[in-house]
Amino acid sequence: MRISWVAALLLTATATATAAAPVYIRVSGATTAQFIVDSSPVPDATTADYFALYNVGGTLAGSAAIADLYFYVAGIGGGLDINTPDDLFSLGGAVLFSGTNAAPTLVPGKYQLTDYPFGENAYTLQIAAVPEPASWALLITGFAASGLAMRRTRRAVV
Repeated sequence: MRISWVAALLLTATATATAAAPVYIRVSGATTAQFIVDSSPVPDATTADYFALYNVGGTLAGSAAIADLYFYVAGIGGGLDINTPDDLFSLGGAVLFSGTNAAPTLVPGKYQLTDYPFGENAYTLQIAAVPEPASWALLITGFAASGLAMRRTRRAVV
């Protein structure tokens, strides 16, 4: 019984580890935006110049938004387009992914971008990992165990 429980736990951990981890894409500057996508997304469309993710939920300028995100290659300036039914927000200056357009991996980090193509406003774009619930649970359990151990420690009377 114990062996099957351990095997099931290992299989679950292995299956979870192979899934693409979600990442935040945060833009700050004259306009703000935030979206959560997989770190290795499956593109909805690709060309030689970009890959696209359609209908991504997030916020744009502080309001809820559904947007199409276009990630560009270096040959045309890199960067990102955030396209909503009401607005097109284009940033250029850095390639935000590695791999191919058909199999991209977003590269975590902080990027300095500008309005594309004019460069009038500066923006900071950050790609960062989203903490998973299991990580939070492990952290809280560790703090609880430390607190319990400290409470149970007997103090010597001097």
